[in-house]
Amino acid sequence: MRRIPLALLLAGTLLLLAVTPFFGSLPLSPLSLGRDATARFLFWNLRVPRTILAFGAGALLSMMGLLFQSLFRNPLTSPFTLGLSSAASFGVFLSLKSGLLLSLPFLAADFNPFSFLFALLPLLLIYLFSFRQGDLDLSNVLLAGVAFNFLFSSLVLVLHFIVSPEQSFEFFKWIFGSLETGGYAPACTVFVLALLTLSLLLRFHRELDLFSLSEEIALIKGVSTSRLKNLFLLTASVVTAILVSYTGPIGFLDLVVPHIARRSFPQRHKVLLPLSAVMGGALLVLSDTLSRSVVAPAEIPVGILTTLFGVPFLVVVLLKKK
Repeated sequence: MRRIPLALLLAGTLLLLAVTPFFGSLPLSPLSLGRDATARFLFWNLRVPRTILAFGAGALLSMMGLLFQSLFRNPLTSPFTLGLSSAASFGVFLSLKSGLLLSLPFLAADFNPFSFLFALLPLLLIYLFSFRQGDLDLSNVLLAGVAFNFLFSSLVLVLHFIVSPEQSFEFFKWIFGSLETGGYAPACTVFVLALLTLSLLLRFHRELDLFSLSEEIALIKGVSTSRLKNLFLLTASVVTAILVSYTGPIGFLDLVVPHIARRSFPQRHKVLLPLSAVMGGALLVLSDTLSRSVVAPAEIPVGILTTLFGVPFLVVVLLKKK
């Protein structure tokens, strides 16, 4: 019974990837590609790489959300819970204030080194505060992450009051997330990163099954829990830091998609991981298409749409569980 919905999901995703590049502030048609050079440029150089970037980013966000929820056995955790997003935002805002980015085109889909470096800062601080007798205490990790999240969010607010209106505008373009890209390099980088991350996590699908039940059960079954906790936490943090440096923070996909996937395949990460990746990629592609089409020629930041759709859906899912 489950093979049919999964096959339909894959077919629908492929159809979505093929169709969405035709939609945007300037709708295109297959016929226009053959006779209009501007339409061909817009389609192949802007729309197609943007679709690839959206699918790869959505897949990564969903897989990292699933990884964190299984690792912490908490349905409301994600890499952003540890303060990665707020720390990355602080790094970007600080670089704008200091003028370090004035010589670079400030595009959210281009890699931002300040975002990447500051996104990893909470991870280093968490390791300092959370180790107990050589092991990583996950409850301390979560508490420390929440604390650093509030810390960097407060620092962002401080900077907001001392920067110019132009710098503040550039920052808020970034903080709501964007999938604008002028080429294939960022799109292919994120897409390949998603494939590599999926391949890595699939090697540990049985361990993730056990972790989602209990760390004690995983230990009894012979899993090296200490080593894997470090591997999972480091992988999720580095991957999220890279992604945020390209797209800015895009919220709620990492929380919502794993819940949808688990309703079909509970506790089976061999299926949950690729299913979450496909669903997350498809949902972000759809959200990005709507973001550039609903109020055309203006564009709604994609992070706003994912939050608007994600919050009520997550509430419904949580209420149905009670």
